[in-house]
Amino acid sequence: MRPLCAMCKGRNLCGIKVCPLVPKMKILEADIVRSGRDQLFGSSPPSIFVGRYGYPKVYVGGLAPIESGDTSFYDDPIMWARKKKSIEEIFGFRSSLVNSRSVVDIKKGGTFLEDLQEIAMAKRPVDMEVKYKKHIHADITFSDMSPVQGPSGEIKTLDLCGNVKVDRKVDKTITDSDLKTVDAVRYLYKHKINENKIVNLIAGGLLGVERKLVPTRWSITAIDDTIAQGFMQEIRRYDKISEYRVFSYEYLGNHFEIILMPYHLSFEVIEAVMSGGNDNIRMICDSEEFGGRKNYASNVAGGYYAARMPVVEYLNRIRKQASILIMREIKPQYYMPLGVWVVRECVKEAMRQGSSKFSTLDEAMSYAGSRLSIPIDKFKTKSVIIKRIRTQRNLTNFSISP
Repeated sequence: MRPLCAMCKGRNLCGIKVCPLVPKMKILEADIVRSGRDQLFGSSPPSIFVGRYGYPKVYVGGLAPIESGDTSFYDDPIMWARKKKSIEEIFGFRSSLVNSRSVVDIKKGGTFLEDLQEIAMAKRPVDMEVKYKKHIHADITFSDMSPVQGPSGEIKTLDLCGNVKVDRKVDKTITDSDLKTVDAVRYLYKHKINENKIVNLIAGGLLGVERKLVPTRWSITAIDDTIAQGFMQEIRRYDKISEYRVFSYEYLGNHFEIILMPYHLSFEVIEAVMSGGNDNIRMICDSEEFGGRKNYASNVAGGYYAARMPVVEYLNRIRKQASILIMREIKPQYYMPLGVWVVRECVKEAMRQGSSKFSTLDEAMSYAGSRLSIPIDKFKTKSVIIKRIRTQRNLTNFSISP
């Protein structure tokens, strides 16, 4: 992706001649500085953010634009993907959210934390009135994991206006202090509570037996992994698919080719970052076999778990198992990291759109390769699963003597 964005901020570290973010960042900073804002009245989408630096004493904040009413679209990756919002539009939504924050000790909590937990559990946007110790700071930060973070301000006082309404399913998991976090997450997802809401609940320390704040970055991966593991427990008992299936999708310069193969459950993601021609490609991968991973997928990181979850959900729905290869091309058009929701929503849409079916691996790979910009052989060479399938021997390789 573009991890340099976080420290570059228009200094041309990535080699792009004209950074498309600079004008937008300057306008945003000028507006905030000119307004001299030391207070805010707005509606949180609802959304909170829990930082990770200094843990267990971390910055925790409620996110809201300087606008009231239905602000849910400011923090709604599912809607962004469904309506195919552009990078510029998504940047505009996220950079308009002010992070009204304060340092909280995860072991002690306090009144401020209770207010933020109300925001996290809310079903609809929550009006909040904030006064800051100093003027809002116009810095913008980027992450490969979570969406763009906009301006921030140190809270002096925070007041929530009106009653907070909570979904009944959410309320059930919050009030059940004996329900384990894993079971709460799977229950909520099964009952159509989306991942973004569950992230807020986990981050806000509202689920599980031993409750405490969890950095948003960690919460995102934990939820993708928890949901997927539940599906995978079931999938390992199913029969294998009977053919090769290829799924495809592209959005925001991210192109995905997903191949399901008639073998036991295994999973692999190969990401190829394109910085020019085919001679300037950086490829990274992570994989797991039938028994699952024992450690964190540190190469692909959060994108690995975000990609795995929708595919195993599909397999669980059709009650089959397969070996899964996901090939992702990250093109120069994806010039700013927006978070792993891009991966999750792209793979979801690919699985929804249906597949093309083939009888051999070569046919499936050739078909997928016809839509990739990078030669398919580069992915074949990198793939652990393809190497295993090419060399694996089964019973048909052996003859039985009379």
